[in-house]
Amino acid sequence: MDLRVYLKMVDSFHSSPNYHQMSAPFQTFVFLDLEATGLRDDRPRVTELCLAAVHRFSLEHPPRGGRVGPQLPRVMDKLCLCADPHKLVCQRTLELSGLSNENLTENCKPGFDKVAVSLLNGFLQRQAPPATASATTFLSCGRSCCNHRGYSLATLYRRFYQSYPPVSHCAEADVSTLIVVFLSQARDLLVWADLNACPWESTPPMYNPSPRKPLRTPQETQNGGTPKRQMKVARSSQALGLG
Repeated sequence: MDLRVYLKMVDSFHSSPNYHQMSAPFQTFVFLDLEATGLRDDRPRVTELCLAAVHRFSLEHPPRGGRVGPQLPRVMDKLCLCADPHKLVCQRTLELSGLSNENLTENCKPGFDKVAVSLLNGFLQRQAPPATASATTFLSCGRSCCNHRGYSLATLYRRFYQSYPPVSHCAEADVSTLIVVFLSQARDLLVWADLNACPWESTPPMYNPSPRKPLRTPQETQNGGTPKRQMKVARSSQALGLG
């Protein structure tokens, strides 16, 4: 995901009526996760994004666990998007997530554009205000609530449910895991969120915006990009043993 697109998405959320109603307890929690092209130091780009919005009522009245494991709230909104990152997906990430430049191109997935920003903005505006997002911030508070040094998502899940998540490194599956981990400590975490949540603009960006690049034409998107882009993907696929 191009950072300028992400920042535009955040600005849109700031300007929505939901954002500024933060004096009351949060009514909606938006759980999010993403998959990317590689490691943090490589300025990774997003290949998959998932958001699930759960109302406070469902978090305060969680469903009872069944024989097959913890249960998700029945009522929630969910948005899942895959995107062409316009950057090579590294081998390790491909093995973990199953997303590659090849299968994203084969399925004609565009990058994160204005349409994706509109979808995200509309999704957030549909939720009961005030709303907050739960992702890595939740994992940090989960460490303090659990008094446990290992606070990866899989470790927390195993701590509360005595097994590892059935699926990992898929944005939708990781969001589901995040929700059920939250539910295991919902009473404490709801209080923590009401007391410690902070505005998006107070969080420093991980990267500075990259220089603006021209958008691809619809014909280039349908054909898998410019000729130079197609050659790069072909070489990358061969290098990874996919072609």
